[in-house]
Order: sequence, then structure tokens, then C-alpha cells
Amino acid sequence: GGASLAVARTAFTRVWNLRSIAIVFYFCLLLMIARFVTALHYEPLDAWAFDLVRAVRQTLISGLLLLLALALTEAFAVAKALSPRRALALGVLTSATAAAISVPTRLVVAGFPIVQWLGEYPGFFASTFTLWTAIGTLAYWFFSSIRADQEARCRLADAECRQQALQAQMCEAQLTALQAQIEPHFLFNTLANVKRLYETAPDQGREMLSSLINYLRAALPAMRESGSTLGRELELARSFL
Repeated sequence: GGASLAVARTAFTRVWNLRSIAIVFYFCLLLMIARFVTALHYEPLDAWAFDLVRAVRQTLISGLLLLLALALTEAFAVAKALSPRRALALGVLTSATAAAISVPTRLVVAGFPIVQWLGEYPGFFASTFTLWTAIGTLAYWFFSSIRADQEARCRLADAECRQQALQAQMCEAQLTALQAQIEPHFLFNTLANVKRLYETAPDQGREMLSSLINYLRAALPAMRESGSTLGRELELARSFL
């Protein structure tokens, strides 16, 4: 439904974003610089720079196709709630597929005949396929590890919230138990005072009994509720005093 689609979109953008694209670009750039650095000794600088830019462009095709494949894999794995092992197996499969597709794509962009090139240089396909499949597997394992760490953090935060809620309920139960212990003492003491006043000062005894009735009339309904109002608390305080 819409919720799973939103989750998949979030997982996709977590992999396919400007930061990841920039990382792929700089990775391809450093990879080609390391490959062409020895050519600086016997090749003019302008020719070397041209070859470097072309090689980076070709390598970037493989890198971006691989990144797109990993983003789609991550979105599918999260939407379908795949287990870590199945998600990693799917990541290896999509990495191999993207690596295989990138070879003819690079040849088409470079203007080389695919069949002839692969027939004359079969090692190019094998080396490119192996390299980018391995890179894709490691990259997806990295993304999966980050996702697993985030999920673990979320579960820990939920557990802490539930623990705090239980502690709050425990404190409320302790307060209720304390009130249940205090209220009988208050009632018995008040009744004892009423009895004594009726024997010594009947008018004050009748006044205290009336206040006790008002207090109980306001207090008894509050025992069944978790909250109170300012007016009810003022009435309780007035009757108590």
C-alpha cells in the first residue's frame, strides 16, 4: 500500500542521493588516477588529461549503474522485509547484473562494436564484471550494516520509552496505594474528633461533620478518575481546612 511505497522510497533515497553519487564519482576518479599515474612519465599532459576524463566517464557508467541497482535492491528488501541473508544475496545478484550490463553500455558509449571487442578482449569483460560485482557486494553489505544499526537504535529507543512508561505507571500505582493508606487514617481521626466535639461542643461537632460530608462528596468521585480540576481541588482544600 501507500505505507510500504513510502518506506521503499525512503530506502531508495537513502542509497541513491547526491552524496552517494559524489562518492561514486570521486571513487572512480581516484581509481583512474591510480591507473593512469604512470602514464605521466611518457605522455603529454593534455593527452593524459583527455584519456583520464574518458576513462573516468567510462568507469562512472559502471559505478552509477551499480549504485542504482543497489538503491532498487535496498528499496525492495525494506518494502518486503527480507531477512539480512536474503537481502545480501539479492544485493550480490543485482551487483552482478549491473556489472554485466555496464560492460556493453560502456562499449556503446565509447563507440566500440560490442561483439568484436568482447571477442578480441574477453579479459575486459571478466575483469570489469569481477571488479564491480565485488565492489557492489561490499557496498551493499555496508548499506545493510547501516540499516541494521539504525533499526537496532530504534528498537532500543522504543524499549526505553516503554520502560519509562512502565516506571510512570509504577509511580502512579505507588501514589494510589499511598493515598489508600492515608485516607482511612484521615477518616478515622476526623470521626474521632467529631465524636469528641459532640460530647464537648456540639455546634463545632455539627460544623465538622458538615465539612466532612462536603469533603467526601468532592473526594469520592475523584478516586475513580486519574485527573482533577482546579475547582475540585479548591473545594477539597476548603472542606479540609
